[in-house]
Amino acid sequence: MKKSPETRASGDYQNLCSSIFGARMKNVLVLVLALLLLTFGATIAYIENQRYARALDMYPSMKQESDQEHVECLSLAETGTHDLWHLFFAIRERLLSL
Repeated sequence: MKKSPETRASGDYQNLCSSIFGARMKNVLVLVLALLLLTFGATIAYIENQRYARALDMYPSMKQESDQEHVECLSLAETGTHDLWHLFFAIRERLLSL
């Protein structure tokens, strides 16, 4: 049984719309996941920077400071190591602890 030209055209239009919207949704999903990955990576690097600052004992006077001063001091810590190194060391430490 042959399809009429109108049926064939509407089927082509539906396939075209679904493929365009499907591709857009896939691209949006990839973009959202990439942004989440970057956000998590930046957070891990930030936390590893604080851990490294504590390991180096960059702020020995932290023992007598209040908790708020302690947090502020660590949030301003600059260890001089690049964020990618912090990310690498955090992942390495996690893998070695398994």
